[in-house]
Amino acid sequence: MPTNIEIKFRVDDLDRIESNAAAIADRGPELLVQEDVFFNADSGRLKLRKFDDGSAELIAYHRSDSDSIRESRWYAYRTEDPASLQAALAMTVGQGVTVFKRRTLFLVGQTRVHLDRVESLGEFVELEVVLGDNDSQEHGLTIANELAQRLGLESAERISVAYADLLAANS
Repeated sequence: MPTNIEIKFRVDDLDRIESNAAAIADRGPELLVQEDVFFNADSGRLKLRKFDDGSAELIAYHRSDSDSIRESRWYAYRTEDPASLQAALAMTVGQGVTVFKRRTLFLVGQTRVHLDRVESLGEFVELEVVLGDNDSQEHGLTIANELAQRLGLESAERISVAYADLLAANS
């Protein structure tokens, strides 16, 4: 099962962070327009991430809402028929909130840097360190914290919950 260490920040100047990311990135930028439809899961989280090309991924994951180490273990299933899958899941487990975002993706080493503009919430930076088989949580957290400093995020507010939780709290 793939594992990430994640840190998320609310930011005021995403353009500045994007400039910093571009200067150190191995790849990117790649612009992604995403619609994440969340479903009521008994354990963990379940979302259908829809892409501009009409495809989607069903992503099941477990992640703690912690200010320290946010380890995420996940599975993804790609589909070319998201409407049918969404209808089936909504009918059987119930549909929750939908998150709309424009994401700019950079890759820095083993880290995915997400610069997100989230509808109704604002601007965020999410760092996802992809752990190798022999990487510890602490190693991933060290990478994330060092990268956060390089991007200029030292004083940014850390966010410990998902965008879906922030949207639900605002409604």
